[in-house]
Amino acid sequence: MKLQVTEIKLVPSYSETLKAHPKGKTLGYPLTSSLSYNGFHNAKTRLTKIGYEFSFEVVQYNGSEYLKVKRIK
Repeated sequence: MKLQVTEIKLVPSYSETLKAHPKGKTLGYPLTSSLSYNGFHNAKTRLTKIGYEFSFEVVQYNGSEYLKVKRIK
């Protein structure tokens, strides 16, 4: 049997990204795919249930879309 070896593609962890977001700070995350916003929104919903709070806004910056995130608590 011949096996074609390939690389493992890592999926972004939106929950871990938001957990690591510094409290009180506003940062912009690139929306690199059509599913990026949904991933962030789903993570925000899950984290809200355990006490985190974020504000989101989609903004244009240098010709690209970013999610402007502020961690409130």
